[in-house]
Amino acid sequence: KAGESYLGKTIWSYVLGVQPSTEAPPRVASQVLLTSLTHAREPAGLTTLLFFIGKLLEAYSESETEASYILRTRTIVLVPFVNPDGYIANEKSLMKMIRKNRRPTCPNDPEDGGVDINRNFASHWAPVEQPCGEENAGSHPFSEPEAQALRGLVEEYNFSMAMNFHSYGRMLTHPYNWADHKSLPKRDDEIYDEVSLAFKFPLFGSASETVGYTTSGEMDDWMYSNKGIISMSPEIGPESGEFWPPSEEISGISKRNFDRILYVVHKAGSQLTSVVPTSRSLQQTALPAKLQKIQGEGGVLLKLANEGLKRSLGSQLGFTLSLPAAASSKVSKFELYTPQG
Repeated sequence: KAGESYLGKTIWSYVLGVQPSTEAPPRVASQVLLTSLTHAREPAGLTTLLFFIGKLLEAYSESETEASYILRTRTIVLVPFVNPDGYIANEKSLMKMIRKNRRPTCPNDPEDGGVDINRNFASHWAPVEQPCGEENAGSHPFSEPEAQALRGLVEEYNFSMAMNFHSYGRMLTHPYNWADHKSLPKRDDEIYDEVSLAFKFPLFGSASETVGYTTSGEMDDWMYSNKGIISMSPEIGPESGEFWPPSEEISGISKRNFDRILYVVHKAGSQLTSVVPTSRSLQQTALPAKLQKIQGEGGVLLKLANEGLKRSLGSQLGFTLSLPAAASSKVSKFELYTPQG
């Protein structure tokens, strides 16, 4: 239980992978936060998270290598229903366009009331004097219990990355959303660029660079500025489907975003990549005598690199090397070499 909504409904959080430990010293795993339905009329994020949970657990039950590695080295915290009150209210609404929580701020039109949870965080928060407007930011930062619930989770865990799903449109937004233009530190900018290349969305950048306007009190900005989390908001689902895409499109949206979530989950920790050096690159590298001998005897050199945000867990490095059956039968020896010997 992460907290309660304005109307007292439970906001549940689910943990996949390494569970929080009370051991001394505690078992540490790289931690990732996934959220959806901050805005109640955006269910594509909800179905995407539910699909991710089901497919990952199914793969684990079938002993698939990648799923086993993920669930043994990561803590994935999911909050599918950030705004349960608004989602339930949409079930009874004719237009199904309720975005905010259900705090009664608009007496003349209750459906237009509420506070935008994604404008209620303490990062360049600004009051919006529109109690019936879509971006009503609340009376003060973290005035809303839904925002408080997410704050509590962020303070409880040590997330390195977060994905907060929204819809619709194929774009990826990231800090700083409050500014017309503000440069990120070089390392963080490169991380977001890597994610963008992997996601292949047409639009990428801050709010001003993607949707054409700035946003205050935004969740990603608070997570990044206050907690150092590489936080981002994928806007998913085709514009043709708008907020409530046809049911036949849901499967495709969920499947396309499964690999994107998996990429972020990998990058949040130790993300090993491998490459077979070319003859030219080997000629340009001063190989130690031990590796020169291996190469001379017809051995294959495989270079490993960590492109993730964290080091490996503990003093040992574990990885899986998958080879075709024809090749594996010819491997008689395997050695691991580090620069320190």
